[in-house]
Parts: sequence; structure tokens; C-alpha cells
Amino acid sequence: YVLGEAVNFTVTFTSPVTVTGTPRLNLTVGAGAEAATYVSGSGTSALLFRYTVGAGDLDADGITLAANVDLNGGTVND
Repeated sequence: YVLGEAVNFTVTFTSPVTVTGTPRLNLTVGAGAEAATYVSGSGTSALLFRYTVGAGDLDADGITLAANVDLNGGTVND
């Protein structure tokens, strides 16, 4: 990926969910902690999150997803 490129992540649930606020997926990019922010999907079973590659984001072995989701003051409910 290159500077400014969007990296999309889809989180799939077994039933439709409703989202409020802007939850985030915690990521590790190289040695840094980053986040993919919620983009769309409320009312469906597939939520789209997006991370935009920033200056200096280097990761030779790929982006790692953290084990937890940061609700960031929002909610995800079925």
C-alpha cells in the first residue's frame, strides 16, 4: 500500500446490527498503533471500516488486527 491509499476491512456478523457513533478497529502497522474507522453498514450484517495509509507507515509483514474493537463512545447492537 502507498501513502493515501485506503485499506478496507469488513466485519461480518451472523445477523444485522445497528451502529451508532464511530467505532474503530485497532490495528498495528509496523511498530505503531493505528485505527480503521467505521464507514458504513449499519442495518446489515457487514460493517465496513477504513484505514488510510499515512506518511511513514511501513510494515514489512502486513497490518495486524488487534483482538478488540474500540467502540469509541458508539455502539454495535443486534
